[in-house]
Amino acid sequence: MPQMRKSKVARLIIAFFIVLSVTLLVSGCDQTPILPSDRAREIKAELGYALASTYLPDGFKFDEGMDGGTRYFNVSEEDIPFRVTIMYSSDGSGGNQFLGLIYPAKYQELDLLGRAPPEDAVSEFNVQGETAYFVRGSWSSDALWNYDTVMSLYFRVTVPTGETVGVMLTTAGVNPTKWISAKEMVKVGESVQVVE
Repeated sequence: MPQMRKSKVARLIIAFFIVLSVTLLVSGCDQTPILPSDRAREIKAELGYALASTYLPDGFKFDEGMDGGTRYFNVSEEDIPFRVTIMYSSDGSGGNQFLGLIYPAKYQELDLLGRAPPEDAVSEFNVQGETAYFVRGSWSSDALWNYDTVMSLYFRVTVPTGETVGVMLTTAGVNPTKWISAKEMVKVGESVQVVE
């Protein structure tokens, strides 16, 4: 009987340490938006909210070197008067691999010349509980689809007003298909949240 109690106690101790390890792993995950607070204040002043990713692929950082890491555009689209681009780069100092988080943005099925991407260039994913569109490639100047130039993920995020805002995560740099996957971009998209 004493041997059985020792075995049961040993199993309880092991279970305790497993639960403790998992708890420490989860609580150790940094869920802080990757955006300096001064930039977040600037964006909130224009839009009433700011969004940022809480996850980036290994080696990516907020890029202070590119226009201070944020760009602002007055947009001529009637329903989007102002747009923000937050830049992340592979080394945080103007490297050749970039991710741009752009909002508000709309998924456009056709480009400015009325061309749709080939069907095999567009995939659907679920990001933040809604359908998201992943587009691999872009039209070249000679009207050919190039699958290796850019990758973009279009998804939606709900902001504090209850409005659902369109967001685009896009790549810039040489051969993005070599340094990031659709799955990794979806992971970044899932991590985008409102900056408090």
